[in-house]
Amino acid sequence: MAISEKIYGENGDLNHENYGKNEAYEYCKSFFDDTINGYENKKWFDLQVLNPDDVFVNRPYDIHMPPQYRSEVLSKYCKLCFIPYAYCENIWTTKISYYMYYLDSVFIVFTENMARCKDLNNVYKRCFHANWKKIAYLGFTRFDLHKTALVYKSDFKKVVWLPRWSTDKTINPSTFFKFKDSIIKFFKTNIQYQLICRPHPLMLRNYVSSGEMTKKEEEFIALFDEIDNFLLDSSPDYLSCLKAADVIVSDWSSLLVEEIATGNPVIYCGSDKGWNLDAKYRSKLMYKAHIDIELINNLQTLLNGNDPLQGKRIEYINSSLRHDGKTGERIVSFLIDDYMGRVQKNSLKKV
Repeated sequence: MAISEKIYGENGDLNHENYGKNEAYEYCKSFFDDTINGYENKKWFDLQVLNPDDVFVNRPYDIHMPPQYRSEVLSKYCKLCFIPYAYCENIWTTKISYYMYYLDSVFIVFTENMARCKDLNNVYKRCFHANWKKIAYLGFTRFDLHKTALVYKSDFKKVVWLPRWSTDKTINPSTFFKFKDSIIKFFKTNIQYQLICRPHPLMLRNYVSSGEMTKKEEEFIALFDEIDNFLLDSSPDYLSCLKAADVIVSDWSSLLVEEIATGNPVIYCGSDKGWNLDAKYRSKLMYKAHIDIELINNLQTLLNGNDPLQGKRIEYINSSLRHDGKTGERIVSFLIDDYMGRVQKNSLKKV
């Protein structure tokens, strides 16, 4: 089932029930004919009529949801299974993305990695085990998509740039304004390479509303319509361009681990401050750029085919990422086994 995105109000206000076009439905429908339109004819679909055993959610933010789809309501008639959409590096993410109020309604959490699984079991042990709730790591579901992703085709060598949406310095700020001019100059000079800019969906809207997007930045966006080797990618499928990239230039993002999982070289422009140990190791598999000359030198080196970190990157992918395309299958098997185990236990109680 796909639902509409809640519209951000003034100053990011979400305390309302105004929703936009259901773009997620159109996207999901292109893959699955039986996709349910969660919001149609100004009415929300009544999920309870399906009598579901399990309902999967991937964002722990009830305020983004209509009242009938919030965790406290859903958990009254189904087992709520939480699969986080993000693969986060930060040591403080556990108490933000897995906060207690939301997890009170969750039956099981399928974490994005083993480190998060251990952390959650430690932080929420009393609450979860007392209520027969479970935490498991069976792989990161988004890695399953890497096996079937279509690859964007082009005659150019491609650089995919993923700038962050916010300049807030407390959480790894965007380097969009910092590197914009250098990137323009490089790709205007080197027309044999293609720049694919894929900003965070909130970036342009946020910069306009904050007043940071001036006429100069608007002219930058116009370049993507005017110059052949500039492409602004706003398609729903982010994997197509990631997998096709010869080089990825990225700010901090929940996509970082997926960028590494493509096997393509990544130039990282952010900080690894506050990252957990596993993420600190992944940081060593990326090239770094904190000033213009570092970014340009790394681009030139990698586009010339010199990638000294490639061997270590591929070794990490093969040894440490559960990247076999079967995470979804393991989750289904886990739920079936869990159900059969509870049926058997209840049968023994009756004897």
